[in-house]
This record gives sequence, C-alpha cells and structure tokens, in this order.
Amino acid sequence: MRLWFKNRQIDGDPQAVDETTSAIKIQSQGDAHPNDQVAAAPEERRVVVSENANSVSLPATPLVTPSVSLEPSITGGSGVIASSYKSDHRSLYKQLLGGLYDAVLVTDPKGHVIDINNRVTYFFNYTPEETWDLPISTLIPGVNTALISRIREGLSGDRFVLIDGQCVRKDRSTFAAEIAISSIALMNEGDLVFSIRNVERRFAQMQKLKSCQNLLNHVPTAAAACDSEAKIKVANAALARLLGYAQADELSDKPFSVVWNEAGSSDAIHRVLAGELWRETVQVVKASGTRIQLTLSLAPELNVRKKTVGFLAALSPASVVTLGVSSAKET
Repeated sequence: MRLWFKNRQIDGDPQAVDETTSAIKIQSQGDAHPNDQVAAAPEERRVVVSENANSVSLPATPLVTPSVSLEPSITGGSGVIASSYKSDHRSLYKQLLGGLYDAVLVTDPKGHVIDINNRVTYFFNYTPEETWDLPISTLIPGVNTALISRIREGLSGDRFVLIDGQCVRKDRSTFAAEIAISSIALMNEGDLVFSIRNVERRFAQMQKLKSCQNLLNHVPTAAAACDSEAKIKVANAALARLLGYAQADELSDKPFSVVWNEAGSSDAIHRVLAGELWRETVQVVKASGTRIQLTLSLAPELNVRKKTVGFLAALSPASVVTLGVSSAKET
C-alpha cells in the first residue's frame, strides 16, 4: 500500500500549500473496516488499498466535522444548563450524521466501530447493533491495525486520508468505494471517522466508456465524434491510420476542417447539427497535405435529453457508394 500525505492550504491564501509530501509503503495482510466521517475541509491524501483496489483521480467531498464533546460542561454551576448544553450538541451531531448522503462510521483509536449513520445500514446491510465494536477491517479489507497506525501519523493538523478500495457487505458481496478518513474527539481522543461513498455506478460508467473507445478503435471504418463547434472530441485508430497520423489522440481538439475543408463543408455541418443526415463523396486532407477521395457520412449526436451536442463522422472508400453513383445526399 502507498499513502500520500499533503498539508492543508494555509488560511488566507488558498494557493499557498506546503508541497512537502511523504510517501510510505506498507505491506498489509489483514482486513480492514469502514468508518464514515463528518470532517472539516482538510487537505487531501490518497491511499491505494489492496491488490484489487481501483485508483480513481476523482477528489472526495469532505464532510464537515463538528467539534463535539459529549462530556458535561458546567456553566455557572448549574447542572441543568450543563445537561441542556450536552443534549443540544449531541442532537446537532446526530442530526448532522443522519443527514449525510455518504455512509459514516466512527471508530475508536483501535478501529472498532462506536457509531454509524443510517446510510451504513443501506450500504452494508448491518444493523446499528451488529456494527457496534465491529473491526473496521470487516467492512474495508486492507485497513488493518498497522495501516491505521500509519494513517493516524498523517492525520495531524486537520488533514485527512483518501482511500480507493473495495468494501464488503454483510452477505460478503463487495462494492467499489471512495473512503475519506479523519480524526475526531468523540468518545476518545484519536477516534477515527470513515466517510464512505459508493462509486460502483461511476466505475461501471467509466468501464462502459472505455469499452466504447475500445470498440471504436477495433472497427476498420475511420470515424470521429465532433462537438457543436466542429472540433474533434474522439477519433479512432482507423481514422488516424487513414490520414497518416501516428496516434488517434493527435486529432483530439483539432477542427474537423483539418480532415475535410471544401466549399460547402460548413453548410453541411450546420445542416447536420440541425438534425439532418448527410452523405457525399468528398476530398479529405491527409497529414501530409495530399488529398484522397472518400465517402463521408455525417449524423447528429444527441445527448440523453435528445439535444444535439455535436456530430458523428465516418469515412469509407468512395467505391462503395451505392450502385456506382458518385455522390448521394440523405436528409
């Protein structure tokens, strides 16, 4: 495992950050257990946990950690005032904990659960009674005693740690999670707060996008997706090979005019963005500046709300145009 610790931003100067970073490698064999946090906006650290952990550079949203002491506070010698003060603050703490979207677990310094919110039951299928004194390693394999000790060393100064890993439900099924860890003085000095966000759906969407890109690169037809300003967002490997580019990424963010720039090209693209389908034999420009004749097919790209956000382009040899017709348009 690797832990990265960074100092939080200096008050009054959000750009002034201590660049000192320490990296610690830890070999861990035990299981770990999750706790959700109510944390101030401290600084960020990332921990990669277990061999099956997924690293996602998506920053976690820190939770707000109230400075809550459950010890009675004597005000003016009145036991009634002290009791009311304690009750009000505990009520605020419980309301805040219950209102959080992430699953939050609080553990003692040894990593045993002492408090949770309702989202823990939703995520892990454990009741509050079942989680009491449960080792955090039961819920987050890899967060063992040795790792907790290392994490605590880096939690000074209101900092926190981020973990990308797998969480384990009561039925032993797993889900990908992003976990923020910080310290809090709740029942003990050095209690830990684990704020857990289920990122299973995010990972599934990322994998779907990756599969689409792999498929695009696998098909032999040269193709590209452009935005509403006619800039290339994605190009496949076949298009790069056809035009003489070393990699498809070299076409990213370039105007489509580097591929096709003839009289009437802008008008055709405007018509496609307005919802038309378009196909015609055109002169395409290669990276070397030479031109080749190909059949270009354009279609509008729609988002989930059926709004046009760009267009799709596909290029094929001009000889495949239907029944020997040199050009054709579709509306």
